[in-house]
Amino acid sequence: MPATVLAYAAPLAKARLREAGFTVITQGPAQHDAVVVDDAGRTVLEAQSLANMARGRSAIPVIALGDTLASAVGFDAVAPADAPPALLRARIEQALRVAALEEEAGVRAAALATFGLAAPPVWRAEPSVAPPRVLVVGSPSRHLMALSGALEALGAVVGASLTTFTAFDHLHNTAFDACAMCGIDDIETASAFVSTLRRNAALYHLPCAVVLADIEASGLMFERGADEVIITREAPEPAAQRLLRLAQIRRRRDAARNRFARMRLPSVVDTASSLHTGAFMAACIDARRAMRPDAIQAIGVLRLIEDSASATLSRFGALDSALAQAGAMADRLVRAEDLAARLDATTFAVLTAVGGRSAAEAAARRIAAVLECSAWPTGETGRPASLAFACAACEITSDADGAAFVDRARRLLETRRA
Repeated sequence: MPATVLAYAAPLAKARLREAGFTVITQGPAQHDAVVVDDAGRTVLEAQSLANMARGRSAIPVIALGDTLASAVGFDAVAPADAPPALLRARIEQALRVAALEEEAGVRAAALATFGLAAPPVWRAEPSVAPPRVLVVGSPSRHLMALSGALEALGAVVGASLTTFTAFDHLHNTAFDACAMCGIDDIETASAFVSTLRRNAALYHLPCAVVLADIEASGLMFERGADEVIITREAPEPAAQRLLRLAQIRRRRDAARNRFARMRLPSVVDTASSLHTGAFMAACIDARRAMRPDAIQAIGVLRLIEDSASATLSRFGALDSALAQAGAMADRLVRAEDLAARLDATTFAVLTAVGGRSAAEAAARRIAAVLECSAWPTGETGRPASLAFACAACEITSDADGAAFVDRARRLLETRRA
């Protein structure tokens, strides 16, 4: 289901939002997932007032369009006024993802509190207090030098790399918050650099801007995974501000993930599989309902099918170990904002707060597909076995507490026999 965007923007911007795949509304109080405000015919203060009014007390992300809003406070992301649909889609989805991560961090903290627990304190400074670091890649040119100067004027620490080969060395050895690649004279190299960046697990989320001579190649860059395109005719200051906003979003994402890691306390984690417990999942359901009653929560479930392969594993005493490993794999196959739990010895579950029942079932089936492709040692030399899982999902309504829904999810699938 496409996200709904409340747009205070010019007709052309609304048309591009629809072309990007969003449902666009032009006035509240209808429910919406994000807000877009442009600078057409309004001052910065007027745009900020609209953003605050539309956001209300919620954590709905607000995206600003236009150079005059690039440095304004109160916006989660910024884009050019003439941003193409691909860029609008990427920017809004990115802001929605970060908002979901931050909400989930708050939910898990509230759930921990019901157990009388709290995440341990951070013993070293969060990265957000340090100046942002940006790597500029490519041969020196007046456009790249102007962008570097604008970044430094805004307080960023700028590094430089003449080639893409040394750029990856720098990116792996130093914690950069964003990078900018020069594609003015060599679009192919810029395209290859962005593609390689998006295939690198460690650098996948690193914001990347590409500097181009004209707008024609921007579609290709967005297809390859670029987060921003900077055209040489643009003033360097707004472009630098947009790039630093992307770096800020990346830091927010990393901070939320760090909170998740600190909240994985032994009391709420199954020690064998490293998944969360069913009791913690129930507490998260109740905590999110208290914070956002209109959230559409759902649970996807996958349960072991009892067949000849599982019987073989059980006979050789290898089933428990295989299921523990399967749980550990499942924990790495869910999005950071989704919660994976082990409900009993043979049942795993995923709690989602975005996408409803279909998203929860898709998550369960994705995990099951990976687990079913894995081979598990049986104890017989050279005789691995495979496991099979049944999947289902249920959407959470408001007529029962979290524990009741977790129990209902656990009983969705009776033990299956091949």
